[in-house]
Amino acid sequence: MQFEDNLKESLRKEQNICKMEVMSQRNSHMGSIQEEKRTLQLQLQGLKNIWKDLDRQLSEAEATTECLRAESLFVSQKPLTDSTCLRLRKELEMHKEGEQELLREALSSELQFLQSKLDSSQRSEQH
Repeated sequence: MQFEDNLKESLRKEQNICKMEVMSQRNSHMGSIQEEKRTLQLQLQGLKNIWKDLDRQLSEAEATTECLRAESLFVSQKPLTDSTCLRLRKELEMHKEGEQELLREALSSELQFLQSKLDSSQRSEQH
């Protein structure tokens, strides 16, 4: 009987040791899982921060684009409404007209000169 009791006690101790090893392995495995979970949570938070930053940058870019479109429209219409632009356009047209008038006068003078030379040449031939 003593032998059986010793055997039972020995089996119980071995069973307890096995249970402790299993628990230790479970705890180790759970620790690894917890560590992996913390790592993944940190990565997720980092990705969320990047996403928020990109979303903010996109909003800023959209707002800037809208402002630039409005400014572009304003600037493209400015020559039609700005008094300085209108005055300068009129001056340019007047200068062009003045240059054309001077050119017309120069050509007219050249024609008169050539006509007088032709007339003179024809008179010389007739005499």
